Order: sequence, then C-alpha cells, then structure tokens
Amino acid sequence: MAVKTNRNIPQSVKVHRRIEAEVALALSNQALEYEKLLQEQNAENNSNESDKIQKLRLTLSQRESQIDHLQLEMTELINQGQRSNELSELVRDLKYEVGKKQKTITRLNNDLTQGQFVTGELLLFVSKSLVVHNWKDSWKWISNWAFGLVMFFAVTPIPPELLAVLPEQFRFYVIAWIAFCGMVGRYLNQSK
Repeated sequence: MAVKTNRNIPQSVKVHRRIEAEVALALSNQALEYEKLLQEQNAENNSNESDKIQKLRLTLSQRESQIDHLQLEMTELINQGQRSNELSELVRDLKYEVGKKQKTITRLNNDLTQGQFVTGELLLFVSKSLVVHNWKDSWKWISNWAFGLVMFFAVTPIPPELLAVLPEQFRFYVIAWIAFCGMVGRYLNQSK
C-alpha cells in the first residue's frame, strides 16, 4: 500500500493564493473594462471626428458654391461693363456724327438763305479761295485742253509751206472750233 502523504498547506498560503487569484481576476476584468472604455472613447472620438469632418466638408462645399456664385456675378458684371463701354463708344461716335450733320445742316441753311443754286441743285460747298478745290484733276477737263490748244495755235507760227496749202483763214477756223469744243466741254459731266 502506498502511503499517501498529505501535506498540509498552511492556511495563510491558501488565503494568499486565493487573494492572488481574486486580484488577477479583478485585474483582468479591470483591463477588459479599460480596453472596452478605450474602444468606446475611440469610437466616440472617431464619430466626433467624422461628424466634424462631415461638417467641415459641408461648410467647404457651401463656401465653394458661394465662390462659384460670386465668380458668376463678377463675370456678368465684367460683361455688363464691356457692353457699357461699347455702348458709350457707340454713343460718342453717334454724337460726333450728329455734330457733323448739324454743321452740314447749318451750312446748307446758310446757303439757302443766301440763295446759292446752280441748275436747281444746291451747292454743297462755297469756295472762298482763288483756286478751285479740285485743281489737281484739272488736266482731265476738256475745256482746259481746248484752251491750251487755242493758245498753242494762236502763238505757234505756221510754216510758210503749210500756209500755202491751207486756206487763208484756217488758223481762225481751227481756233474757233477748239474754243467751241472747250465751251461744250464745260457742260459735260467729266467726273465719270
């Protein structure tokens, strides 16, 4: 038979072991509760942060829409300013044209009161200078050519051999014919 040896464990050791077990259990429960509390706080912080982020995003989108609205208003104002500038330039040009036309009307009224008509048409200008206004185009005038030829035939001597062949009053007839052509040429419209 085997002898069973019972060792007697002192009571204080048993109590001490029980206390250690209870303390270990209490510590593990406390650690679990602490971790649970930390998780809850993290979740609350995360939810608070996500709420804050949501609010910030909402505020940001509102600010962006306000900026877009202000940019549209600014674009419209710029367009209105450009249209206003164009219209003011148009008004300035029209005022200038009206001023020119009023001067023309005033001048025409003065001409009417002075009674300056030529063949039923009103003179558009009154030349007060000694030389006509279109003297640079005078080489085109038939009458000037005719008067030049009259002077040429009146001054230039005719050789005696040619005088013997031509009639006596030939120079007179040529000068008269050229003068007549010049007079008729004065009444032709030579501006076309």
